Amino acid sequence: MTRVPTAAEAAKLKHAKLFLTTLADIKTQVLAGGSQLNAALASFDTYRKDIVRGQRYAAQSNVGIEGVLQLISDYAQHGAGVIELRLPAEDCFNWLSAGEHAAAQLGDLRQQAVHLSNLANWHNREGTVQAAIPILEKGLAIATQLADPRLIAETNGRFGVVYDSLGQHETAIPYHQTQLTLAEEHQWPAVLVGACGNLGNAHANLGDYAQAMPLYERQLAVSQQHGILGEQANALANIGQYYKDIGDYATALDIGLQRLEVARTMNDLYVEGQVYGALGTIYQRLNQFEEALESHTRYLELATQTGNLEGVGRAHAGLGIVYRQTRRPDLGLTHMQHWYDSAITLGNERDAAFASWNLGLCYRDQGQLDRAVAAMQRTVDYEVAIGHPDAAEDQAIVDALRARGATQS
Repeated sequence: MTRVPTAAEAAKLKHAKLFLTTLADIKTQVLAGGSQLNAALASFDTYRKDIVRGQRYAAQSNVGIEGVLQLISDYAQHGAGVIELRLPAEDCFNWLSAGEHAAAQLGDLRQQAVHLSNLANWHNREGTVQAAIPILEKGLAIATQLADPRLIAETNGRFGVVYDSLGQHETAIPYHQTQLTLAEEHQWPAVLVGACGNLGNAHANLGDYAQAMPLYERQLAVSQQHGILGEQANALANIGQYYKDIGDYATALDIGLQRLEVARTMNDLYVEGQVYGALGTIYQRLNQFEEALESHTRYLELATQTGNLEGVGRAHAGLGIVYRQTRRPDLGLTHMQHWYDSAITLGNERDAAFASWNLGLCYRDQGQLDRAVAAMQRTVDYEVAIGHPDAAEDQAIVDALRARGATQS
């Protein structure tokens, strides 16, 4: 049963509705990508306090007031894909969860399924991957109930990405294939190119490049045909990774530079920063360490400029790896610590685990075996928690290091 809001409640809801419109405009720009992404994030930074306050006003309002539940759901809808780039992890989770709960109360099954997909994506992004599975199961059941092929395709794609994150690539493949088949049937080029890339990655992670490369080539061709610049960049990244994996770094570098050209055409500083990070890794493999440091430093500058805290951490990782390889362990340790601290601040368990392993390698290089064991054991504990197939092998490495330390003490 609805009721009329008090004057104070009405004022807060007016604020919430006003800045929901602002958020919706920002989301439109984010989806457009390129220079519009840069402008969108600058706009969010300008209105951040008002947007966050608007969502809080909606979430804290009495749900008996007409329109409140829809307002909460709409904030989650327009916030997804934006707030993850700017707000702390816990705030994002609460925001998205509130939207899913509101949609459920409204009986809006389609929007509830969308919110569930976004929540699963949040868990995958933050490294709490196992928690995404029951969420996606619920979302897929709703999508199937609605007989909505687009929702079914998107949810299957999310499932595949989650299983890839868990290292279960064979399990992931049927989900990616279902998404690809639906995209072909319904002629959705934007969905198709993403599915091609994800399915190709699953095959590549299993070492099956004979299956992966045609998918990457199709991803590139279709994205070029339809002018989907972001997916062109992704396809080039995937193809470049193949050449890097087989040790053809000269070809990988050429493709990386093509990707940089696409990023600059997009005028997307986020993507440009990622490209510089990838180029830094290629230069490192070519033993061109000066160029590697310049590329990772450029990534750090762009990530800092755009407020990409995840990118800041990963740029520090690239710098740390180069310094470690060039036998400057103190600098390597400093940058790895920055990566670890950034991941902890963001609540990103996956990156924290990767950073901790690399911290351990730096400690090992310095002969600090106790610290190395402690850092690397954190990584193994994470791998065990998510059921990663590398857990046993990595535990053996840590155990050998522990035994070595005991012998020396």
